[in-house]
This record gives sequence, structure tokens and C-alpha cells, in this order.
Amino acid sequence: MTERDDELLMQFFSEHKQEIFDNGFSERVMQKLPRSAIRTYNRVWTLFCCMVGLAFILLTRGWEQVARIGHILSSQFYDALYGLNLMSFTPIVLFVAMLTFIGVTVYNLNLSKD
Repeated sequence: MTERDDELLMQFFSEHKQEIFDNGFSERVMQKLPRSAIRTYNRVWTLFCCMVGLAFILLTRGWEQVARIGHILSSQFYDALYGLNLMSFTPIVLFVAMLTFIGVTVYNLNLSKD
């Protein structure tokens, strides 16, 4: 379908919109449905996996590894920033880069509104 077809469909459905009031009937029906055993087992399994993961992190001192990785990444990021040579960029290159960044941002904001 094309964009025009989508617009026509949206216009048609917005003009012929009907609301059916059920006075809470749907919610009462959903509350009376039997609970699924699979849903309960899923929650128990998720809780079990979280507890095993937490025990694994505590027993292997995982927080030390995370801190070490954070330190390494931050130092590499600092070294990369320190090594940048912005003097080789001409003002026109920086201007075009900024225009591109602004254009992409405006385009993405327009897409998110739809």
C-alpha cells in the first residue's frame, strides 16, 4: 500500500469510529478466567534464574570484574579523545557535519511524531 492508501484508511476509520460501552464486563470476564499454570511456572523459573545469577555474581566477585572493565573502558575512551587531532578539520567540514547532524535529528523527530 502507498502512503495515500494509509491516509484514506485512517480517515475512513476515524469517521466511522464506534465505541461500545461494556460497563466493566470485559474486565470481569478476564478476572474469572482460570490462571494459567504456565504463567506461574514462568514466574518461578524467572525468579530462580535471577537468584542463581545473583549468587554467581556474589560468589565469583563479579562486581570487581565490572569495575575493572569500567576502568579500562574509561581509560581507552580518554586516550581516544586525547588522540583526536581536530586541527586537520577545516571549518567547512565541521559545518557540513553539524548540518548533517541537525538534519538527521529533525528527520528522526518528524518520524517519531507519526
